[in-house]
Amino acid sequence: MKSLLFTICGRAGSKGLKSKNCLDLSALPLVLYSISVIDLFKKYSEYQVAIALNTDSEELRSIVENHYDVSMVPRKADIADDSSSKYEVIKDCYAYLVSQNQSFDFVIDLDITSPLRKLDDLINIVGTIADNDYDCVCSVVESRRNPYFNMVEKVGNSIRLVKPASYTARQQTPRVYDLNASMYAFTPKYLQKHGSIFEGNLGIVEMQDYCVLDIDSPEDYEWMQVIHKVLIEKDNGIKNVYSNISNLVKKGS
Repeated sequence: MKSLLFTICGRAGSKGLKSKNCLDLSALPLVLYSISVIDLFKKYSEYQVAIALNTDSEELRSIVENHYDVSMVPRKADIADDSSSKYEVIKDCYAYLVSQNQSFDFVIDLDITSPLRKLDDLINIVGTIADNDYDCVCSVVESRRNPYFNMVEKVGNSIRLVKPASYTARQQTPRVYDLNASMYAFTPKYLQKHGSIFEGNLGIVEMQDYCVLDIDSPEDYEWMQVIHKVLIEKDNGIKNVYSNISNLVKKGS
């Protein structure tokens, strides 16, 4: 049976929004949205699944420990500041579990502050990394702005297209995407050999455009709460993740 390591990474503190990883969304802990979709995946899939939380936050650790059986990986001080790379944290999380004599076929990272994901999204990224010759697969949404048509940069006192071109309609331009940071999938070999996500053969899985929103500021948090209330009424996939959290909370009470 193939095995998956799901990593959830959240450090203590945040400049943009204080203790954002420990916030609630629709009255339930934000981090449990990632755990809930993994829990749904475990019930659906034949993969052997392990989950690891990489953190230096006692509050976040306590929230997770109270509701689910998760391996705790201590966040090293040299990858716990504002300039630390998420990729380095994922690599460290994987290396820690390997040092505990565990092995995995793939590593999937779910971002705490990008909770608008569904079971189908997780099935999609696991299937894409498992069934293709990719080193890494990133979740994306189609960009609403295009560097060939309506994205500009300032050069001196003027502006120009980011990708100078002569297209007359946006529909003519190459499709471009926003990395939404919700999900990343890696092969262990790639994590062991490379220093960033952009050094190998990369694939993408596309999510719905509202999934571009993540929580990094008070304004993001306000919008997320509004959007989530609408989605749990209109989208069964989002509702299922939300409803399953209530089950996890009851089990941990």
